[in-house]
Amino acid sequence: MSQPGMSQPGMSQPGMSQPGMSQPGMSQPGMSQPGMGQPGMGQPGMGQPMSQPGMVQPGAATTQPAMAQQAMAEPEQKKTPVFLIIGIIGGALAILGLVAFFVFGRGEGKDEGEEDEGAAVAAVGGLSLELTPPDATVKVDGTEHAGASPRVITGLTEGAHKLEISKDGFMPFTQDVTITGGQTLSLPMKLQSAAVTLTIKVEPATAAVTLVSGNTPTSVGTGQASYSHPLTRAAGTDYKLEATAEGYDKVSVPVVFTGDANQEVSLTLVKAGGAAAPTPEPAVAPTKKKAPAKKKAPAKAKTAELKIGTAPGNPPATVYVDGKKQSKKTPVFVKVAPGKHTVKWKWDGGGSDKQSVSVGDGESKLLKGAK
Repeated sequence: MSQPGMSQPGMSQPGMSQPGMSQPGMSQPGMSQPGMGQPGMGQPGMGQPMSQPGMVQPGAATTQPAMAQQAMAEPEQKKTPVFLIIGIIGGALAILGLVAFFVFGRGEGKDEGEEDEGAAVAAVGGLSLELTPPDATVKVDGTEHAGASPRVITGLTEGAHKLEISKDGFMPFTQDVTITGGQTLSLPMKLQSAAVTLTIKVEPATAAVTLVSGNTPTSVGTGQASYSHPLTRAAGTDYKLEATAEGYDKVSVPVVFTGDANQEVSLTLVKAGGAAAPTPEPAVAPTKKKAPAKKKAPAKAKTAELKIGTAPGNPPATVYVDGKKQSKKTPVFVKVAPGKHTVKWKWDGGGSDKQSVSVGDGESKLLKGAK
């Protein structure tokens, strides 16, 4: 019988344990409980580091020298190819830069130099002077340039230059010239003679003639129709001729020098309040009428023929008909006008023959010459 609160032998009561029985939360020797580990047994979650000779456990660090050296050498082996590639690329870029400099840089510099040189050449020109007299003194910008005529002056910069030409006995010449780069300016330069003889013709002849040099008057003469007046010109001085006569208006004419040693000037006065004095016309000698030229008779038609050869045993000869040489040697056939003609044979090396012949209209004659 079982009574509440009572326990009998062989019976299991809650909260009670008997020998040989396994109760929850209890462990007995020889039994493996979760979370527990016994020596020699590998339980999940349990592990003790073990080291046996010749064995390497995963995750364990070795201390052998060979393995340490291998671990240190691996980073260096990985770095060496990277630096080598960078060095090769850098060297290639440097070589390309040098090539570009020598090809493009030097080429551009050469072109610029050539352009500068061309500009320098284009900025320089020259003068070529045909001088009369040829031994005149020539100065450009005050610098004398000697030589013969034509006087060639080179190395003049582009732009304006002062040209001076002088010679004793001649009027000095001064002019500004413009030089164009790369060109030579050619100029004919004839100096005017300083000594001039003026031939002065005046109408009416009663007029008084005066030469005014600058502001200085010099009497030339009165009462003549023509005067010859020598003059030595002065540089920078203007000259004029004046003429006065009673009943006429005064006339004044500037003297324009031509450069010749002799020069003619005409003065014609005008009557006061009237027209100019008449100038007598020069007498003209009567001309004889020429007799009309005789008309030549028209040439006759060439209706006759001469057959010209050489006698047997004679070589070909050059033929002349009425003095005119024929284009080829015998035999020849020549058209002539009816009438009388002269035929001549001439042989190379000497010998000749001459005959006269008359032919009528439409007639043909045979002639043979012999040495």
